[in-house]
Amino acid sequence: MIVDIDDADHVARYCSPRKIKEDGTPAPGAFRLRDCDNCCLSVNWLECFRGQSIVDNILHVRSELCQHHELRKNGRLAVLNVGKVKRAIKITNKLDINVKRSPRNNHRSHACIGGYPTNNNEVAMTLSEMVGVDDMYNTTS
Repeated sequence: MIVDIDDADHVARYCSPRKIKEDGTPAPGAFRLRDCDNCCLSVNWLECFRGQSIVDNILHVRSELCQHHELRKNGRLAVLNVGKVKRAIKITNKLDINVKRSPRNNHRSHACIGGYPTNNNEVAMTLSEMVGVDDMYNTTS
């Protein structure tokens, strides 16, 4: 069932090592839509797991992602607040994006950021600029 994620909640985006800048933050390429993405950026909804903290939920997301993807040890998970993302994109890019839960088989935290075209580099830039070093989490324990 596809439903909107609350503005107070968080999503995480896996960033491969080549999409992480020297300062430890994600490059815009980590948030750029590819033509094959069906106009949706895959992320993981952290509060799906109802852990005591973001770190608890990151552990669950990592475990779930490992079942579907090869997570590189130098890769990172970039965490974003849903409401802040929507407001920032509205202000800087004049777009009403959406963040929806989109569970798949054995991937219950899967979610999508949608509502922007594949060729919109400005949105990718805005998203990357929202993530600080403290919002980046290891993909391995």
